[in-house]
Amino acid sequence: MDSAPFFLNEKAGYEYKEPEKFLYVSHTTNSSRNAKVLLPKNYDPNKKYPLLVLLHGYLGNENSWIDKRAHIMIQNMQFFQGLEDMIVVFADSNLNEDNRVSNLPYDEAVSFYDKSKEDVLYSLVPAIESSYSVDDNSYKRYIGGLSLGGRNALAIGNESNMFHRIGAFSPEEVNADGGKNLPQVVGSFLDGVIYDKYIEISTGSEDKDTLKGTESILENLKESQIEFNYYELPGGHEAKVWKNSLYNFLNSINLDR
Repeated sequence: MDSAPFFLNEKAGYEYKEPEKFLYVSHTTNSSRNAKVLLPKNYDPNKKYPLLVLLHGYLGNENSWIDKRAHIMIQNMQFFQGLEDMIVVFADSNLNEDNRVSNLPYDEAVSFYDKSKEDVLYSLVPAIESSYSVDDNSYKRYIGGLSLGGRNALAIGNESNMFHRIGAFSPEEVNADGGKNLPQVVGSFLDGVIYDKYIEISTGSEDKDTLKGTESILENLKESQIEFNYYELPGGHEAKVWKNSLYNFLNSINLDR
């Protein structure tokens, strides 16, 4: 992906859409918040569309996946590989009042990120459902994220029947270790409703930031006897790993149709 990013470049003769700003009221922050939404090229309000929600990592925002050209990748996969039309939501997981965490200690910042579970389930997705024609079948709902976003994609999938397919790219568990005195958000999957879900986890083989957290999550899944797909990609905690991971996650949707 980093040496020949075919699916990240626009192709001559094809019309590409840009994600549009989406304003919604968050019951988590009691304020208006921004997200970005990519609609299918020929969006038809009378048709029900699958829903994909993408979560960013630490210090990111609703533009982070767009900056990685995820919207171009998705459309190229629809043009050339038959990926189904879908509504894609790029969320902002900075769930504090002023949408900034860079000035906060890491543990406090993560506590705001963890509120994205509540925000996605009870504010963002309901607002999307009110504004667009979304399929209510959980098998047509997908959520993915990188790093802290991968952690929260798993947590959201564990909490709700809203999403069937979960992609966690370089997920960080953030246990109470290494000075990170934080709750184990992923928790025991035996307490959740995740048994009938597709879980795909990936990480960079040289990732020095979250590989241990990812391994802890994998052990948790094994102990809970939950099926999942896991693979490693060349690279560290970096964009090329997440771009490849998103491509594979989207391709798994194609293979499963």
